[in-house]
Amino acid sequence: MKKALFIDRDGTLIVEPPVDRQVDSLEKLRFVPGAISGLRALSGLDFELVLATNQDGLGTPSFPEATFRPAHERMLATLEGEGVRFDDQLIDRTFEADDAPTRKPRTGMFGRYLDGSYDLAASYVVGDRPTDMLLARNLGARGILLAPDEEAGRRALREAGAEAACALVAPSWERIAEFIRRGERSVTLTRRTAETQITLTLDLDGRSGAGRIASGIGFFDHMLAQIAHHGGVALSVEATGDLWVDEHHTVEDVGIVLGEAVDRALGSKAGIARYGFVLPMDDCRAMALIDFGGRIGFEWEAEFRRERIGELPTEMLRHFFHSFACAARCNLQIAAKGDNDHHKAEAIFKAFARALRRALQPPRRRPRRQRAPQGRSDLQGLRTGAAHGRGPHPLRLRYSQQQRSPMTAIIDYDTGNLRSVAEALRRAGAEFTVTADPATLLRAERVILPGVGEASSAMARLREKGLDTLVPALTCPVLGICIGMQLLCRSSEEGDAACLGIFPTDVVRLPDRTADGPLKVPHMGWDTVDMLRGPLFEGIDAQTYVYYVHSYAPRLCDAAIATTDYGMRFSAALARDNFFGTQFHPEKSGAAGSRILRNFLTLK
Repeated sequence: MKKALFIDRDGTLIVEPPVDRQVDSLEKLRFVPGAISGLRALSGLDFELVLATNQDGLGTPSFPEATFRPAHERMLATLEGEGVRFDDQLIDRTFEADDAPTRKPRTGMFGRYLDGSYDLAASYVVGDRPTDMLLARNLGARGILLAPDEEAGRRALREAGAEAACALVAPSWERIAEFIRRGERSVTLTRRTAETQITLTLDLDGRSGAGRIASGIGFFDHMLAQIAHHGGVALSVEATGDLWVDEHHTVEDVGIVLGEAVDRALGSKAGIARYGFVLPMDDCRAMALIDFGGRIGFEWEAEFRRERIGELPTEMLRHFFHSFACAARCNLQIAAKGDNDHHKAEAIFKAFARALRRALQPPRRRPRRQRAPQGRSDLQGLRTGAAHGRGPHPLRLRYSQQQRSPMTAIIDYDTGNLRSVAEALRRAGAEFTVTADPATLLRAERVILPGVGEASSAMARLREKGLDTLVPALTCPVLGICIGMQLLCRSSEEGDAACLGIFPTDVVRLPDRTADGPLKVPHMGWDTVDMLRGPLFEGIDAQTYVYYVHSYAPRLCDAAIATTDYGMRFSAALARDNFFGTQFHPEKSGAAGSRILRNFLTLK
């Protein structure tokens, strides 16, 4: 059955203004600390993400739709840029005095989640008010209260009679994510047959510590302990079987229950790696390869001379792992060579444990190769200020092609659409790094300045990191995206920001009205680009659709290499010397955006 995370908005996801309690402008939009990273940590779990919020009088003169949408859409776009996307949005527009059945904590707007297709007992409601916990009670879900002051939070729950519905009072989103993730990656199973009775508890994140392992077979217990220790999991096993017959049923059924536990604890298996492991031990070498892809496969290449190791028949080693693979629905391949059967068996279990440990972790990024420059690598000679003329930039530090590392650097200035850009480069097969280190940026073959946010604060971040002087000094190809391109212009009306002055134009707010009537701002969604020129648009046809999310745009100028009309004709892309920019997001623009990024990656 499907599960859901019902997330409140104001006070839980974004900061609720204390005076009017309405986020009705971009200036009021601030995320609750840790909310983005917390939701990102939960994105790999098997939950649908549902936004559920009361917005008093939305669509009435007291809260016009036009004042709600810009901040709301900016919030969604920012989250999407970080890999967090809501599957559904439930917004109640009534006033509290209306006593409407759709208003939380009532369940009138949750109809589709009450039809029996969702496992609500395994779902969560996350909010900052007791009413959110009462909603959890009414849905039959589990509540989590975000309360920086835990004692005050518990007191509010008691006063509202909502204490029983709350599974956790958490001071931070980090604690919320840890609680949900841990609950989803831990399981207790009991299996009873005519031959065995087994209770097994497994925590894939190993936070519950070492547990008791008792199967009645000493050497088998020792091997199961190796899985827990070297696999980084918490495991307890209580097994009672017909050992007076032989060890077969006990070993087999423990393998089945362990496999089922891993399968359940992994859920959708999103966000895990797939690795093998080779482990040497004294005279032996063991290899374990594992893949939790849902297809069952099993290969075994290990022979034993001894009939038993302790009380464990050696023939049961193969049968244990085969039982595990079938129950866990995984592909498992094991091979071992060596002279000492005890060492060989132990090496197999340890190799399996290490392969399991790696498979359960998030995928690792391949380290990016960074060649040290042969020439000067410091920033000697840099001065503050930016060049506004068309001639060579006075601060520009020159490196030969041989002196730079063969990589693309994404500038990390604590704002910007880093994850989406990185993923787009990964799809293109590009070698890249995310950095704010000046020396690394100066060595890069290409640099990308991404952007999501507000111009004046983004410029402040660049200045804090000393990048306002470094970026104009770069001689490699540089691509600014959205806010990143706007920062390369002379100025922006957004926050009255003085920018870097690379492109000879200014950024202005898009009009919210034309002769034909009101115009929705921000400009969000797919739109066409035309008047294309230059290498960035090689292979791109005019009137190609690209993806926009912006309220400000650069005026037309001689540096424009593409244009778009939305209330006004603006520069959709700019180029000057080695600097390029796109107001749209190529990393979100499908095949056309991928082609534009590949074109940029070929620039010298």
